[in-house]
Amino acid sequence: MKTIAITIIFIVLLSGMGSTVNCQQKSQFLSITLYNHSFSSQLFTKPQNLSFSIEYNFGINKKVRNQWFVPIVFNFINHQYVYNAFGLSTGIRYKYNSKYGIVAGSGFTIGYLRSFDKYQRYAKNSQGKYEKAPDAGRGSLLPALNVQLGYDFSHKTNLPIELFIRYQLAVQMPFIKDVAGLITYMGFQFGVSYFPFKNEKKTKNSN
Repeated sequence: MKTIAITIIFIVLLSGMGSTVNCQQKSQFLSITLYNHSFSSQLFTKPQNLSFSIEYNFGINKKVRNQWFVPIVFNFINHQYVYNAFGLSTGIRYKYNSKYGIVAGSGFTIGYLRSFDKYQRYAKNSQGKYEKAPDAGRGSLLPALNVQLGYDFSHKTNLPIELFIRYQLAVQMPFIKDVAGLITYMGFQFGVSYFPFKNEKKTKNSN
């Protein structure tokens, strides 16, 4: 419960900070990423565990080339034979917007993850016999680092989207209490960002 409370307070404080600045510059965007959840560093693994994240980013500076954002991220993790998990994270994200429309960036997020096993659990009852036990889920912290590269189509067209590829390393801790203290998973994510508001007029000297 302490982990949940700290995460919620952190998210509220950061989102409030981002919203205040954002009212002035309107630099917000929505991103959706799809990826294969894997404990391996291989690009293509089996089984295919299609997972996704939805994030909303709040701008916290007025720069055009070098931008900083506070992301609020909802995660859904699907591992075919192990578990499903739902999470909420926040952190800091940096983006560099080149004059050619190419966008590079990196980010760090941390949040709370609740996972539910896909296999049936059993526990001993008062008579010493095993019976089916309910799964209330397991809570974990989920810090993650990522880098990404993309292209902003609004640079040359009126299409307010950006397509990008991201590589992320995340750590779930604890994974299974008293069994595995932490576990890492990594891999490529493919995503699209949508800009609901018009950006401020760009100038040649903007940084």
